[in-house]
Amino acid sequence: LDQVIQQNASASEEMASTSEELSSQAEQLQDAISFFKLAGGQSATKKAAARPPVRIAHATKTSSARPAAKAGAASGTGVLLDMGSGKDKLDDEFEEY
Repeated sequence: LDQVIQQNASASEEMASTSEELSSQAEQLQDAISFFKLAGGQSATKKAAARPPVRIAHATKTSSARPAAKAGAASGTGVLLDMGSGKDKLDDEFEEY
């Protein structure tokens, strides 16, 4: 139950942060669009109503009960590709800097 609560708190904090960032980007976009004027001399955008600031709840981190995931090759689920050493005509155009 504690783990689920921590995950929910983390997800809600991330969503609040994302929402705040998108709001900021939308405001910047509105400012950029306001450069353009309509035929009547009016601005193409309207200002949105002011909203109260978003309050973010900060969660404390606890140790994870689950061990970290291992690399695909170590768990036997990876794929080994044999790229070969032969060149084709597309390789002639490649330049390494």
